[in-house]
Amino acid sequence: MLFKRLRRDHIRDISRKTRDLEYTLSDIKNNRVSIASSSFTTAPGEGLTLQATGIDLDFSGNLRFKRKVGWFWFSDRVSFVLKAHGIGFSLTVRIGADPDGRPTISTQRQDCSSQVNSVVVKFSGGNSWLYNLFSGEIEQKIKGELKTLICREAREAINDDGAESMATFPVSLNVSSVAQIDYSLVKDPTLTSNYMDVPLKGEFKPIGDPRSTAPFVPAALPAFAEVDKMVYIWLTDYVFNTAGFVYHQQGALRTVITPKDLSKNAKLLLNTKAFKSFLPQLYQKYPDRPVFVKIYTTKAPVFTSSSNGTIVTVNSNAKIHVTAKDGAPIYALTVGLRTVLSGSLGVKYGNLTFHTKSFTTQVRLVRSAIGDIRFNIMLLQMFLNQFIKSGHFVEKLNVIGDRGFPLPMLPRVTWENTTLITGKGFILIKTDLKYWSGR
Repeated sequence: MLFKRLRRDHIRDISRKTRDLEYTLSDIKNNRVSIASSSFTTAPGEGLTLQATGIDLDFSGNLRFKRKVGWFWFSDRVSFVLKAHGIGFSLTVRIGADPDGRPTISTQRQDCSSQVNSVVVKFSGGNSWLYNLFSGEIEQKIKGELKTLICREAREAINDDGAESMATFPVSLNVSSVAQIDYSLVKDPTLTSNYMDVPLKGEFKPIGDPRSTAPFVPAALPAFAEVDKMVYIWLTDYVFNTAGFVYHQQGALRTVITPKDLSKNAKLLLNTKAFKSFLPQLYQKYPDRPVFVKIYTTKAPVFTSSSNGTIVTVNSNAKIHVTAKDGAPIYALTVGLRTVLSGSLGVKYGNLTFHTKSFTTQVRLVRSAIGDIRFNIMLLQMFLNQFIKSGHFVEKLNVIGDRGFPLPMLPRVTWENTTLITGKGFILIKTDLKYWSGR
């Protein structure tokens, strides 16, 4: 941002006037900017310090000159090129949070210092040989102008361009038609000599009710001292459990499975003939009739992470209905399901994804409209596990899991060399960042 400003801006006109001499350097435009090195370091209790050294600038412009000889004034106009070398500056950027939890950056006049090692001016055209004789005086004056210019542009790059970029930080993101995730800052970032700690809420909320809160609190994070990567993102199980809570409360975790939803081979399982051997009561009452199943959660899913991976536990009910010859649905029974999904988390295109490795279900009888079937439940569980396998439910879950949900990212910033590990109650994403200037 600073280099863009230096390219498009120009140095203010430089003028001097005495009793018998007047000159003005005008239209001083920047033609080239290069930088040898730059770095960001933390400034404890304040923010970040940006330091840059070895900056070279090339300018061009015009000189208007008037000299009094006796009673007469002589004037001339020539062009010049200016090369400034060994420019450096140090700028402290203050980091905070606004009342809405959005990050803020700012800087003040006293936060910037700069230096210019050398300035060389060469004139051409007209009586340029004469003006080159006093170029040293002009060079000293331009040094001071450049020092002022560098810090002024650095402050404006932060207070204007940088603040505008921070205003786009996604405090909340819609992840579906019923849920959004709150990424607001819960307090100002903490700055130490080694790192900056940015505490984000990371809570799922129902769309249309952003003030609601989940009935549990996040666990404390473990001590950590690694500093090999540029950014470390900690996610506790709280984030995912608030997601499960919201989706359950909003009634989004329910579905109806009908024969047409399954493959040609699997749809045969949704017929009373498939139940004949382990649930004969159903077949006897409704022989050779299609079956459909309504599944809905009975409480919020529970997400548990450990060093071995990630487990999601879902408690739900499955209502089994038979379709009569006239198309009317006939209620048959309800079973309770405790489903355990085991898998792993990953990061893909800025989204946090979940890949299911295994899917197991335990069954219990809730209600029956076809007689006493308590002794058939074990056989029913075996049938359901086969049904899940043949219906390719794991593959279908992974289609959804691979989409994931978006992580907070700034414009023109991408992640590189990203790794993810899990531990007891947390997920840790370690990554480097790359900024695309768009130049």
